[in-house]
Amino acid sequence: MIKLTDYRKINHLVDQIRIEKVYPLSILEGIQTGEIFVDDDEAPTAALVWHYCGFANILGSYDENFIEETMKLMQDPPEGHSGRMALQTENDSRLEEMILRTPTVNTRGIFLSLQEKNT
Repeated sequence: MIKLTDYRKINHLVDQIRIEKVYPLSILEGIQTGEIFVDDDEAPTAALVWHYCGFANILGSYDENFIEETMKLMQDPPEGHSGRMALQTENDSRLEEMILRTPTVNTRGIFLSLQEKNT
């Protein structure tokens, strides 16, 4: 998973966001803080848009490896992130199934989030 610096490279993936577009679009536009991680920094086909407060979206043609990398980021977050992630799945049963196979994940409503390490 590669941290993206030129956010324009995922413009073709943004149309997939159907609900709660505020956080990912505000990161793309540089209005709010967050990071974008991709599978390929030259021609991304999958992206994780992660706002510093915790809201996140996975876009594009992700695979199980991309989901595993996302879970690793949650467990060892980059500087500035708390490790919290409210992942909006937008009724994507394939994504939900892949994430729920990860032992440190729990569900709350339409969001998937990492359990606290001390609980």
